[in-house]
Amino acid sequence: MNSNLQTVLINLMQKQKLSMSQLHRHTGVPITTIQRIKDDPTLNPSVASLLPIANYFNITINQLIGVDELPPDEALHKKNNIIQIPVIDWRDIRIWPKSCHYEPEKYLTIDLPLNENSFGLRIEHHLLNFPMNSIIVINFLSKPINNDYVIITNNVSNNASLFQYIEFDGVEYLKPLIEGIPPKKLNKKNDVLIGKILQIRLDL
Repeated sequence: MNSNLQTVLINLMQKQKLSMSQLHRHTGVPITTIQRIKDDPTLNPSVASLLPIANYFNITINQLIGVDELPPDEALHKKNNIIQIPVIDWRDIRIWPKSCHYEPEKYLTIDLPLNENSFGLRIEHHLLNFPMNSIIVINFLSKPINNDYVIITNNVSNNASLFQYIEFDGVEYLKPLIEGIPPKKLNKKNDVLIGKILQIRLDL
């Protein structure tokens, strides 16, 4: 599987004439990680490294690692829109975008197709596959597919949390990113989807 990842990534970069430094700037994945993926067929990168690369090329992680076929070349994403999005506080998620407790001090320059009112969040504590102090880019109100990572607010607790979205036999589940806590069924009455993670910035 890892040798497939190596081959797929090299081919994708060649097709779009991307250097490692360009892919790094687009995804936030360190150049050293990209280099290891290209050089070491035995490497087993984390989801935190694979997800932003897959999202950049508009493919799934399974397509990136060679489990599923790649889409036609014309379906692969090419960068053409550069925008800035605010990095907001976790406490502002449930009221976003109506108001904010403060004017965001940090903005991210993004060249991914994003819905209006998309934003960034800093990971304040280490979570499974998400290093502390990394910044995640949330595509606001974007509908997730199986295995996507999502931000959910709960109408009862008023808390915002990061989950992995899982769909199995037509039932939707939310898997916490803390080891030992089992998935729970999505409660459409109380669990509100804010958006899905489109990118992880590891170098900020």
